[in-house]
Amino acid sequence: MTLAPEAAGTVRSQSKEEHFAEHKFVPVKNQPRVVIKSADMPEDMIRKAIELALTALDRFELERDMAKFLKKEFDTRYQPSWHCIVGRHFGSYVTHESSGFLYFYIEKTAVLLFRSG
Repeated sequence: MTLAPEAAGTVRSQSKEEHFAEHKFVPVKNQPRVVIKSADMPEDMIRKAIELALTALDRFELERDMAKFLKKEFDTRYQPSWHCIVGRHFGSYVTHESSGFLYFYIEKTAVLLFRSG
């Protein structure tokens, strides 16, 4: 899977102001549109999260099952404790560890993935 960043470049370590900036990715080969709303995570982990989220969207019908899949994959790949929320309508206010937060959309489905605990 390849995602091409729009305009000015790739996701990188960010200042506080940049942390909340929106990053848009254009679909490659008819993949859904991905928009990163907020990220405090290394680029390789961001790309893996998007790849796994696309897999989850194809594999599962229920948002709960998508979230469970992403949480377990990140726990296995990057050590526990990861938490994941997937849906179209939710609010959140979370505390996360440094370099352990990602909030993005795939089309109209939001994914909040963060490490805490």
